[in-house]
Amino acid sequence: MPMATPLVFGSPETLQKTVVWIANRDDPPPQQDDRLVLTSDGKLILQTTAPQPKSIAEAAQSALWASMLDTGNFVIFNSRGNVLWQSFDFPTDTLLPGQSLVVEGELFSSIFVTNHSTGRFYIRMQSDGNLVQYPTGDERTSTSYYASNTCCRQDNLTTLNFTEDGSLRCQYNDSVQQWVSVLQQRNSLLPMDYRYRRDLPVVCFESE
Repeated sequence: MPMATPLVFGSPETLQKTVVWIANRDDPPPQQDDRLVLTSDGKLILQTTAPQPKSIAEAAQSALWASMLDTGNFVIFNSRGNVLWQSFDFPTDTLLPGQSLVVEGELFSSIFVTNHSTGRFYIRMQSDGNLVQYPTGDERTSTSYYASNTCCRQDNLTTLNFTEDGSLRCQYNDSVQQWVSVLQQRNSLLPMDYRYRRDLPVVCFESE
C-alpha cells in the first residue's frame, strides 16, 4: 500500500504532524522531481514523468493564484479575489474548525497515521439528518456501526458544522441544532479523534 500521497496538508509545528487533507490518497507516492503546478485555466496538477499530469483540483474558470490559509484551507482564486476552489469543500478524513460536511458528504478513514490510503470505514451526513458510520463499500442499514439519531426533522438539513468551540452542529435552514460536543461527550462506537494542533482542534476519522 502507498505510504504517501501526491498532495498532503498538515501541521509543521508539532512533533507528530497531523495530516488534515489528502489528494489522490490511493495513488503511489510522488517522486522527487514531481512538481505541483497551478495553470492559468484553473487547474491544480501534479506533473510527473508520465505523459499525462495528475489532476488535484479543477476550478470552473481562469485562476490567478492559490493560497494556503492559516485555517488549514487551501484556496484557488481568480483575478477578482473570488474563491474558485477550496480544499474545505472536499474533506478526506478530517474536519477543521469552520469546516462543514454537506448533505451526503463523507469522511473516509485512513489506514494508519502514516498511511493515508482509504481505510475500512466511512461516515456519511445523510439527507435524513442522521450521521451514520458504515464499512467502506457497504451502506446497508444492518451493517452500520453508529448513528447519531438526529434524523427525521421536518426542516431541511443543510450541513454538519465543526465550530471553533469544539462542537459538531447540525444546521437546519436558518436554525442551528447542537448534535454533540466533542469536548463533553465521547461515544466509544464513533472512531473520531479530537486533537489539538497548538490551539487548533481537529476531528479525525480513523480506522481503529
